[in-house]
Amino acid sequence: LLNLFVSGITDGKSVEYEDVEEVHISDLNLCPLVMCAVYCPSGIEVDAKGCSTCICKDDSIII
Repeated sequence: LLNLFVSGITDGKSVEYEDVEEVHISDLNLCPLVMCAVYCPSGIEVDAKGCSTCICKDDSIII
């Protein structure tokens, strides 16, 4: 859940307003950081969300 609070000064008056929008982490489609100790000549597979995996596309692994 993100909450954005902004304050500022306009015409010498302090102005504060709050813009609240519920954003859940699961809605952001973020991929976890994946660090693989393999090199795949044909690239790596991605999961249903488009996130990297440590699985070679053609099962060939060079360590």
